[in-house]
Amino acid sequence: MGRGRCCTTCAEAFVDFFENILYVGDSTSIAANSWTNDNGLVGSLNAGVYNWRSVNVSSGGSGVVHWAGAGGFAAAAVASQTRIPTRILVTLGANDVAGTLVEATWKADYLDVLDRFHAAWPDAVVYLSRPWVRTATTDVDTVAGWIADIQAARSSFVELGPDERVWLEGGDDGATNTTDGIHFSAAGQTAAAAAWYAVLPH
Repeated sequence: MGRGRCCTTCAEAFVDFFENILYVGDSTSIAANSWTNDNGLVGSLNAGVYNWRSVNVSSGGSGVVHWAGAGGFAAAAVASQTRIPTRILVTLGANDVAGTLVEATWKADYLDVLDRFHAAWPDAVVYLSRPWVRTATTDVDTVAGWIADIQAARSSFVELGPDERVWLEGGDDGATNTTDGIHFSAAGQTAAAAAWYAVLPH
């Protein structure tokens, strides 16, 4: 269910009445996708009490390297936000497994991204998805292990999110939940919202 948050002052409680999701990722989490819009995950979370809203800064085709560094997408996201995120959902890695990755470099880039978010929003909890790509079974297992290492290195504010090797692969090599072994089908959009719902507090 994930960790909760508390407020110490009435002013902080008023400001933080909403849980603010920041979607960070590639084409699987861009705003055009139904699981990231207000009828998807946020709609499910708001089924009881309306206190969730979201901003999407995902960039199609991006890998971890594009988010790292002073000129990367993470720095741009920090500079552009007027809301303070309370939950940051990261869906990165699918575009990385097709390339030649150097473990130390990839991990350093990912940690740079997380540290930039934490420096800007120290109370936010970050959730890391583990990717699945039909044509890269061995590589996605490797990257999932690296993501687990990254989470352990930043465990004070980072948690593991859903594992696409489980829900996206779906027991049929992604035939139901993807259109091409990577991108989510209509069924996959629904499954993505459900997978993220299961790891978030509600």
